[in-house]
Amino acid sequence: MPQSDWSVPDWRDGAAYGDWAAWSTDRWRWEFCRRCPDIRAEFDALLNDPQCSFVLVDGKGEREHVITDLDSHLPGFMVPSPLAKERYGYLLLPNPRVAEQPEQALRPFRVSDKKDLVDPSIPLVALVRDHLTTAQVELDDTQQAYVDLFFRDSYAVPLKTSQVAIRFDINKPLEPQLKAASETLKGLQKKRQGKLVQTRRHPEKWLSYLRVLDARDAKATWSEITKVFYEQGILERQRDPSGGYRAPEPKAAHQLWKQADALRFNFGF
Repeated sequence: MPQSDWSVPDWRDGAAYGDWAAWSTDRWRWEFCRRCPDIRAEFDALLNDPQCSFVLVDGKGEREHVITDLDSHLPGFMVPSPLAKERYGYLLLPNPRVAEQPEQALRPFRVSDKKDLVDPSIPLVALVRDHLTTAQVELDDTQQAYVDLFFRDSYAVPLKTSQVAIRFDINKPLEPQLKAASETLKGLQKKRQGKLVQTRRHPEKWLSYLRVLDARDAKATWSEITKVFYEQGILERQRDPSGGYRAPEPKAAHQLWKQADALRFNFGF
C-alpha cells in the first residue's frame, strides 16, 4: 500500500494501519503528534540546525556512537523540541516520518518531577531579592524600599502568558482551598477562552480520526472522504427532511476532521 512522504498509510484502507487495536496510549499519542504540521516543521528545522544535538535510543538505551542527521531515518532518532515538550511531554522528539519507535522514545515526561510546584523548602526556589542579587541588579533607595515593602519574603514564580499562580496554605485544610481554586480557574478560563477547555476522548473514533487527517493531507475532498467513509460504515446515514434516510453530506467528514484536529493538538500526557 503506498505511503506519503510522512509514512502514513493510504487513508482509504483501514487495514493498512496495522494492528492499531493493540496500540498503547503512548503510541496513539505519537500518531497524533506526528501528524501535526508544526511538529513536522520543527523537526525538520532542528534536523537542519548545526547547533542541534541528536540522540539515538533503542530498546536498551542510548547508543554510543556519533549521531548525525544521516541517522534520522532510524527508529529512536530524536531531537530536543520545546514544542513537543510543552504539548506532549516529550523531552526529545522522534522523527515524525517514522511510525514505529522504541517504547521508551514515546513515553512522555510526566509531572513526577513536580516542576509546577513552587515550594519554599526546595533549594531551587528563590526569593525575589535573591534573584536580584544573583543578577547583580543595582537598585536606588526608592526601588530598594519598594522591593523591601512588597517582596521582602516573596518567592519568584516563573509564569507563561497562559499560566496563573494560586497560593495554598498547607497549614490549613486543603479541600476548601482546592474548591475555591477550581472555581477561580474555571471562571478565568471561561473569561479568556470563552469556554471551558476539555479533552473529549473517544478512543473508538481514533482510527477514523487518523484516517481523516491523512485524507486531508493527501488533498482528498470532503465529498471523497464522506463517500469512502460512508461506504465503510464510518459515517452514518442521515435523515432526509422529505422522509426516509440519505447518505451524509460532505460536512459530515468536515466535522469528523475538526474533532480529529482538536485532539491531535490537545492529546495531553
